[in-house]
Amino acid sequence: MSTVILLRAIANSGYIGALPRVLPFLKDQDEEIRATAVRALQSMRDPRIDGVIAARMKEDASAEVRISRSMPPKVREPSEPS
Repeated sequence: MSTVILLRAIANSGYIGALPRVLPFLKDQDEEIRATAVRALQSMRDPRIDGVIAARMKEDASAEVRISRSMPPKVREPSEPS
């Protein structure tokens, strides 16, 4: 549960410096942690994020993780590709 709280705090901050720490949670065994990690990425402003989120939407077997992209709606605008 503390991991979910931490990831939610990162989502609230949008701190791009946390990206390397969030990425491993995208492959966690717990689908709630994976979904919360995707939500944490949504608030970060960096062109790399869109590709990471898109990969999770294609690869993750969990519906919760796949729909986490749309929750909450419009957290961030897409970045310009670099």
